[in-house]
Amino acid sequence: MKRVGLVAALVAAFCLAGWVALAVLSTLAPENGALELVSQPFAAMIVEPAAVAWATFLLLAADLLLPVPGSVVISGAAMVIGWPLAALAGTAGLLAGNLAGYWLCRLAGRKAFERFVTPEEAGKFGKWLDRWGPAALVVSRLVPVMAETLSCMAGLARMHFGRFLGGLVVGTVPFALFFACVGHYLGRAENGPGWALAIALALPAAGWLAFAALTRRGRD
Repeated sequence: MKRVGLVAALVAAFCLAGWVALAVLSTLAPENGALELVSQPFAAMIVEPAAVAWATFLLLAADLLLPVPGSVVISGAAMVIGWPLAALAGTAGLLAGNLAGYWLCRLAGRKAFERFVTPEEAGKFGKWLDRWGPAALVVSRLVPVMAETLSCMAGLARMHFGRFLGGLVVGTVPFALFFACVGHYLGRAENGPGWALAIALALPAAGWLAFAALTRRGRD
């Protein structure tokens, strides 16, 4: 049953990602006939701001199950619907996924926790939550997978919900705003979309490398 759910989530994520990609393509290059790839009714639907915002929200909420690159999704959405709506949808989606992980692990305990977090992830990130508490949640957005893992661990440890939510919001809002602005402003410049994608990929990679370096230094 778990495999069936994972396959379904993968298919949904692929469809949503394709939806956002088509919206970006149709917005950036309509004069080149990009919309000729799809029917006109569907083309009109994918560039509808509300539709793109919902796709962004749902894709990021699924980050609890899948390694969704939130920075790329938010930047891509901002190229289509602008930074305010992309930041709002991105923040809501990221928070929804993390809140689901927190409450599922808090209410269902270790059985739910083991469905979402591997032993390797727990060992890698757990000591940061033990040492820094909500402060670890603030910086967790800079490291791929870390925010989802810490949210589940916070729920399992029954961290006070107000402290958990405060740290999560403080870390999530600037993350979503920054990458929404990257997509919005660079996406409208010549050769800008490529630079926006590069930044959206490079910064989380740098965060992961920095985390790995700090982890190794802690062991030495």
